Amino acid sequence: MSTVMLWSLLILAIFGFLLFDQHLARLHYGFNRSRGAGNRRFLRWWAKQCRVKFTVSGCLIAVISLALYFQDHTLLLPDVRVPVTVPKITQVSLFLLLAGVGFLLLDLATARRFYQGGGGLTAFEIPFFRWWLKRNGKKLAVAGVVGCLTLCASWATLRFDLLQPKTATSRYMVSAQRYFDEKNYRASIIELRNAISRNRDDNEAYLWLARAYGRLGRLTEAGDAYREVIRITPKLYEAHLELGRLELLMGESAAAQREAELALALAPLEPEARQLLAGIALGKGSWQPAVAQYRVVLTGAPGNREVRNLLISLLMGRRDYISAEREAQAGLKQDHRDMELLIALSRAQEAMGHRGEALATLGEAERDTVSPLPFIARGALLFRAGEYVPAMQSYEAALKKAPDNVAAMNNLALLITDHGFDQARAAVLASRLYAKYPREPAVMDTMGWALLRQGRRDSALWLLKQAASGTPNNPAYRYHYGAALFRTGQKAAGRRELEAALRLSTDFDGVEAVRTLLKSKG
Repeated sequence: MSTVMLWSLLILAIFGFLLFDQHLARLHYGFNRSRGAGNRRFLRWWAKQCRVKFTVSGCLIAVISLALYFQDHTLLLPDVRVPVTVPKITQVSLFLLLAGVGFLLLDLATARRFYQGGGGLTAFEIPFFRWWLKRNGKKLAVAGVVGCLTLCASWATLRFDLLQPKTATSRYMVSAQRYFDEKNYRASIIELRNAISRNRDDNEAYLWLARAYGRLGRLTEAGDAYREVIRITPKLYEAHLELGRLELLMGESAAAQREAELALALAPLEPEARQLLAGIALGKGSWQPAVAQYRVVLTGAPGNREVRNLLISLLMGRRDYISAEREAQAGLKQDHRDMELLIALSRAQEAMGHRGEALATLGEAERDTVSPLPFIARGALLFRAGEYVPAMQSYEAALKKAPDNVAAMNNLALLITDHGFDQARAAVLASRLYAKYPREPAVMDTMGWALLRQGRRDSALWLLKQAASGTPNNPAYRYHYGAALFRTGQKAAGRRELEAALRLSTDFDGVEAVRTLLKSKG
C-alpha cells in the first residue's frame, strides 16, 4: 500500500466518523437537512458540542501526517559512532511555528470585523490590540508553549542526533544491541546476520557479530567477522585491537603482534594497543619489552592505575623490588590514598627486608578506611613472618570491617587449622565459607583441610582433590591433597602430589612438612 493511499484512508476514516456523528446530531437537534439560517445555527451548535472530538481528530491527523512524513526515520538513542544530520526536523519546526503565527494572524484579521459592534477598524489602534490580547490570552499562551516545545525538541533532536535513518538494517541493529546488552548472544547473532543480509558492507554489524561470537567462545567465527570489518574499514582501531586480543587468546602471537602494531599506528595515544603488545611480549617470555610498553603508557598518562598495577606486579614477579617500590611511590604522588598502591608498596618493602617500613605503610593505609584490604595484607605479612597471633588479630580486624570477606575468613580458618588454635572456630569459619562458595578451589581446600584435621578423611580427601585438580599450579593445594592421600594410606599417589608441590615452589607455608613426609618410609 502506498504512503499516499494509507494517509488518505486514515484521513477519510476520521472525516467519516465526524460526518456520521453530525448525522446523529441532526436527528437529535430535531430537523433534517434544514437550510439557510437554521443550518448555520445547527452547525454552530454542533461545533460547540464537538469541541473535544474536533481537538482529538485534529491531533490524530497531525500525528498521522508527521508519522508518514518521517516514515523513513526513527527515534533512537544517541549514537556517537554514526552521527546523522536530518534537516527535516528543522523544516517541520518552522512549519509548525509558521502555522501557529498564521493562525494568530487569521484570528487577528477576523477579530477586526467584530470589534466595537462589527464596525471594524480603519487603522491599527492600541485599544483594539489590548482588547484582542485580553480576549485571546489562552490562545496566545498555548501558542507560546507549543512554539517553545517545538524549538526545544528541534534543538535536542539535532544536538543529540536522535533522528536517524530507519531502514531494515537499523531495526535489526537496535534489536541486536538490546539482545547483546541482555547477554542473549545467540539472538543477537541472528539479528546481526539479518542486518548483514540487507547490507553486506555494514562494518558495525560485523563488529558486533564478532563480539557476540567471542562471548560464546566461537573464536574462529569471531576472527572471520573481525577480518570482514577490516576489509570494509581498514583503518578502524577497535577492529585491529580486538582482533589482536583474539589472536593472542588463540595462541597466534605473530598475528596478534601485527594487529597490535596496526592499532598502535592508527591511535598512538591510546594505551590499549601498548598493553596488548606488553601481553604478547610476556607470552614470549620477554619481560623487558613489556616493561618498556607500560612505561611509555605511564609517561603519557601517569594516572593510569591499571597499567601501573600491572607494571608493579611484573616487576615484583621479576624480583626487581627497587623498581616496584619506585613505581608505587610515583603512583602515590597522583593519589596518596590509593589502597592498592599502598599495599603494593608494603609488599615491595617487605621483599627488600624493610619489614618495619612495610608495617608503617600498611598502618597509613588502615587509617580512616572502611576497607578490609590493608588489614588482610597486614595479616598475610605477619603470617609470613611467623607471628601467628598478631596475624589472627589482623584478620579479625578485617572481619570487623567486612564480616563476609572471603579472603579474611579463609586465611583465618587456614591459620587456625594449621597452627592448632581454636579448631572449632576454624570449622565454623570453613563451613560458613563452603555454604556460600561451594565451588571455589580456595574454599574447598580450606574446608577439606579443616575436615582432615578433625579426622574426617574421606570427606576431606574428596574436597582436597577437587581443589588440587581445579588449581593444579597451587603448591599449597597439592601439598594438602598429598597429605590427605598419605593419611588414607595412598602413599604412592601422595608422594607424587608432594613432589609436584615442591616442583611448583619451595616458598609456601608447609614446605617443611612436605619434605618431612617425603623422607618418611613408605
